[in-house]
Amino acid sequence: GKMDADILPGSSVGRLVEAVRTFAAAHLSGPGVVAVSGGPDSVALLRALVQVGAGPLTVGHVNHQLRGDESDGDEA
Repeated sequence: GKMDADILPGSSVGRLVEAVRTFAAAHLSGPGVVAVSGGPDSVALLRALVQVGAGPLTVGHVNHQLRGDESDGDEA
């Protein structure tokens, strides 16, 4: 897909996508639910799941209240 061109093999994003691809192949055979906080790690995980074709996915927001107003803004 288009995102494949943006991912350099061996980069940290490329390694994340490969790890998610391996996990998804072994454990995700249908619909799933992903909880994200809006932080960079959650967004990276969600993007990797989409990249490998996991799903269909339902995305739920979790506010850990760790980043103050920024967390509240993600929730809005």
